[in-house]
Formats: sequence, C-alpha cells, structure tokens
Amino acid sequence: MISKKLATAVCAIVCCATLTVNSYAAERTVHSFQAKPGATPYGSLVSDANGNLYGVTASGGCRSGGNGCGTVYELSPTSGGDWNVATLYIFKGGTDGFGPSSALIFDASGNLYGTTTGGGANGAGTAFELSPTAGGGWRESVIYSFGASSQDGNTPFASLIFDQSGNLYGTTVYGGSDGFGTVFELSPSSDGWMESVLYSFEGDRAFPGDGEYPYCSLLFDSLGNLYGTTFKGGVYSGGEVFELIPLASGWQEDVLYSFRVSTSDGTGPQAGVIFDPVGNLYGTTYSGGGAEQGGTVFELSPVNGGGWKESVIHTFRPSKNDGGQPVAAPIIDASGNLYGTTGGGPSPLGDGTVYSLTPEPGGHWTEARYNFKGKPGGQFPLGGLIFYANGVVGTTAYGGSGPGDGYGLVFENLP
Repeated sequence: MISKKLATAVCAIVCCATLTVNSYAAERTVHSFQAKPGATPYGSLVSDANGNLYGVTASGGCRSGGNGCGTVYELSPTSGGDWNVATLYIFKGGTDGFGPSSALIFDASGNLYGTTTGGGANGAGTAFELSPTAGGGWRESVIYSFGASSQDGNTPFASLIFDQSGNLYGTTVYGGSDGFGTVFELSPSSDGWMESVLYSFEGDRAFPGDGEYPYCSLLFDSLGNLYGTTFKGGVYSGGEVFELIPLASGWQEDVLYSFRVSTSDGTGPQAGVIFDPVGNLYGTTYSGGGAEQGGTVFELSPVNGGGWKESVIHTFRPSKNDGGQPVAAPIIDASGNLYGTTGGGPSPLGDGTVYSLTPEPGGHWTEARYNFKGKPGGQFPLGGLIFYANGVVGTTAYGGSGPGDGYGLVFENLP
C-alpha cells in the first residue's frame, strides 16, 4: 500500500501581500523566429560553457506535421554583441517524433537530450539524443519511443534530468496503468536505452485521491528522492506536489501537498518545483489565487515532526496588469530572489510578464516585473528563465518580427 503523507492536514495558507511593484528593465530581442526553419519556441533555454544558448521550437521545419515538426537551434554570441543562429536538427515527424516543447539538457560529453510530445514508433512521443559529429554537425537518435505497452506512459511534455549514474528521469502527461501519467527512468545499456515506469499516477481511483497529469520536470534532492507536481487530482482535485522515495521494493509516493479549488489557494501546477538552500520548495500554479484566477507562486516549508506548510507568496492579478497563468517554475539566485514568467492572463488578456520576487522582513515579498507588449516584442512567454551574463534570458511563443502574430523570439532582460 502506497503511503501518502498528506501535509494538507497541517498546512497554513498565507497570502502574503506584495509591498510594492517596481519597474523591470526593458526586453532586448536576441533572435526573432521567421517560421523557417523554426517557430514557436515553448521551452526554456540551456547554455554551454562557451555561452552558447540551445533550445527547441515546437513547430517549423518539415511540413508533415501541419505547421511543421519542430527544430533544435543554437544561438552563439559574437564579439560585436550580435548573435548567430544555427539550426542543429529538424524533426521529421512519424517515427522521428514531433513537437518538442521543453528544455534540453547536456551530458558530460556534450550530447543534448530532450523529448517530443508526439510521434515515435508508437505515436506517443519520444526521448532523443543529439550528438555533435566530427564534421561539425549533429546526429539525432531516438533513444526511446513511448507507448510501447498498455502500461507505458505517453506524451512526455517536460524536460529530462540525469542522476549521478547517467540515468535519465522524466514524466509523461498520460498513460500508465490508470491513464493519469507516469514517472519513468531511462537507463543506458549495451542494447541501447531501457525504460522503466517508476510510478503510475492513480488519480481519483485512489483513496485519498492521487495526482493526475504531470506536466512537470522532476527534481532530485541530496538523498535521491524525486519531486514534482501534477496538474489535476490530489485530495481536492486541484493538483498536488509529490515526492517519490526509492526503496528496495520500488518507489513510494508521498503527497506533500494537495491544492484546493475555488479558494485563495493556487490550482493546477504545470511546472516542477525548486529548492532553496534551506530546503524550502517553490513553484507556480496555472490558476487559482482568488477571484481573478491568475495563478500563484507558492512556497512549501518542511515542518518539524513531518509534513509541509504551504504559503502563497504571490497571487497574480491580471486586472492590475500583473500577468497570469504561469506555466514555468521560477529560478532562484544566491540572495533568495525568485525570477519567472507568466504566459498572459485571463480577462483582460495580457501578453505575459517577466517577474522577480524579493523576500522582505515579516514574510512579505516585493514584486518587480516587465510587461511584454506584443509585436515586434515578445508575446506569451511559456518557458522559464535561465541566468545569463548579468541578467536572464528566455523565450516567447509568439511575437517578434514575423508575419501575423509572429513566430516567437528569444529575449534578454536585465534586472
């Protein structure tokens, strides 16, 4: 029987008021996509030791997927302050996969790994590897096609992570024994990569309710436990934060927190969580947070004796031009400041924001933000941020100098 420590019983939801809202420096466009070869960059970026940036576009490239199957691209800074863009790979659809929507990761040898939401041998998405070749190009290999059995996961939406032994871990939104998504491991072997489903979410079939539909990337702690979120499910159907603990008998799930629906609490976390140096977890919810349903930033703090306490540290208010609907996790700096994006907002619909949250005495947080204004600038930042040089860089799914609504861009923002 899977143990579920429901910290909900000891939670205290604290809506911390933002003291002030400060202005944030203007966006600078690094690259504006033009549909060919890539368009619609959903995911976050990753940088290498030389300062080059790598990312994916969910569409563009081949045409067999309607709007194209997606690409992997590289942006290289020049001495004059400009950027060169190179397309490293164009997905072909079909067994090759299509629709990459999350950040890439590097291994120690300089190979890139990622996922596609569709395609593959079973039409349920893929995990892939891109390896640099001696001639200066890149070679792609599909290392796993999801949907290999009725118990397997399908539709991997989030990025992968490595453990210290070189195994990859991730989530699928659907599939598994109950159809509510999975946590999986990919292990290298002499015969290629072998997949194991570590956990299948049980949804409302469980008592008390388990999570449903993990869109998130995972996070390891120092003991080898995994952390993540589900978009729905949990005790109150608003999603959950979970921990998976490796045991000799398999992986045991503990539900750290279940989000409530129709309260000031957040609802529907799509992103994963991050740790601060003292063991608190931070994340975002796509909606909830009161009447405007603009979403939240939350903190989970471990309680002496067991359990976790949740605090809503920021509630997004679209009516105050504050953005809304964050779909990416924040990042944290050495001073404990959080940085993130919101994809837009409900009525009135905005173009999204970059925000920072600074902790203040008394448990309050001060927000600073930059509001995107649409073309020719960015619109709808759906990926997260990474620290780069003296600021942050990220992507917007739309906007830029392309025709129509634009095909998205990569931006730099200095706080």
